[in-house]
Amino acid sequence: MNRKDVISFSITMFCAVLILGGGYLGIVKSGRLLLNNEEKPEKAEFENTSSKIFYGKIEDDISLFPWNYYGQNEVAVSMKEFLGTEENTKVLEMVLRRMEAYCCKTEAEIIDEVYTQKQSEIMDNIKVCQAEYGQYFFYQDILNVKEIPYQVKIAFDEWNILSFSCMEYRENNVRETPEWEEGKKVLTEMLDEYKELVGGQIYDMRYPYADTPGINELGYAYIEAYAMNMNRMHMMLEKNFEELEYNVESEKAQKEAEKGVLDIYEDAGEYSYQVIELNDRILLLIQGDYTLGFFYDPVNQVFCGYNYFIE
Repeated sequence: MNRKDVISFSITMFCAVLILGGGYLGIVKSGRLLLNNEEKPEKAEFENTSSKIFYGKIEDDISLFPWNYYGQNEVAVSMKEFLGTEENTKVLEMVLRRMEAYCCKTEAEIIDEVYTQKQSEIMDNIKVCQAEYGQYFFYQDILNVKEIPYQVKIAFDEWNILSFSCMEYRENNVRETPEWEEGKKVLTEMLDEYKELVGGQIYDMRYPYADTPGINELGYAYIEAYAMNMNRMHMMLEKNFEELEYNVESEKAQKEAEKGVLDIYEDAGEYSYQVIELNDRILLLIQGDYTLGFFYDPVNQVFCGYNYFIE
């Protein structure tokens, strides 16, 4: 594989998470969540409490796309063979570890040390499952980082990193706790205040943010883009709008920039939102021309990953 091919493949693999491509399953229509090969959960109840914001709980364990394919028709595929070169494999390993480090709020070196102690890498433990549309690649594990267990779940196909989550692992049911309710309230307040900006994330996460000369530079640029988008969500969660920089120098310019950003998002289409309480986290679905989900840990009041969908 020559340099041009490596760069082209890398752009596809590592920046495609910023591009909502590949249409496999449709979800979220008319305020309902469609899962598991277009089956809808029987115990999902939704309440429309304000304009275009829906709230609901799902009582049963469910598998979000693409996880509904996990464990089905497993095939043996070498990640080096799939990614083309050893260098590509190392870059993908690096990217996923740095995403874990971001969610664990720690240094990359700490995550590297965790895998050294495990004597096993992410790429060594990928499960490959064959579906009607192609192959899906899965990784899940419990990482102990600074004596805190984190549950990691990653899924991708040949075009996209479709699903990534890394959150503090809890065995007990926390959905009925005061901490859960408080965290949900904080999320709801964010939606009430920043509807358009939150909706705009489905467009912000579609495009690459850097023109990079090689595979390693591309990997680091992807990590920076991921962190930037997640930081943006957290700043809105903390109602820290002044930290959402638009390169302005005055209050008047700030307001004009804010209005311009909102106008761009409003012109891009209408948004609806679903705050869906799963067993151990909340899934915030943003639906516009595309559908993007953010995983939210209400106990710690942090976003802990994302899931791509397409209608």
